Amino acid sequence: MDLENVKHFESLANATQAEVDWMFENGVIVELAVGDVFHKQGTMPEYFYVVLEGELQIARTADNKTVVLGTTPVGIIGGELSLLMQTESWVDATAIVPSRLLTLTPDKFREMFAMCPNISANVFREAGQRTRNLAQFSQ
Repeated sequence: MDLENVKHFESLANATQAEVDWMFENGVIVELAVGDVFHKQGTMPEYFYVVLEGELQIARTADNKTVVLGTTPVGIIGGELSLLMQTESWVDATAIVPSRLLTLTPDKFREMFAMCPNISANVFREAGQRTRNLAQFSQ
């Protein structure tokens, strides 16, 4: 995919064409239908992802109550917190419209930090913000 097509993605801000090429050469495109659960709370995530098309709903269940935390529209990433911390997912991610994701396995996700420094900086920034948000949610 050309940098021109994804440069507006927040997760790929400041990425070089070489970084975008690396992501697409090492990633796998996953297509989801409405209602498909991409990852489930309480399970180890199989992938880091960037939403290329569509949108996922992010929800968390606690005390038998499900709370929608938000959505991940085009250009937004997911799965990074659990992969970085090597913990089970804290949320469900479910397609609310037909969606296409660029995914990286955990090994490729770790390799990305060496190969894509600009994208990696964005991932760390987003992970920090989400950690703060989760801390507020659990209070």
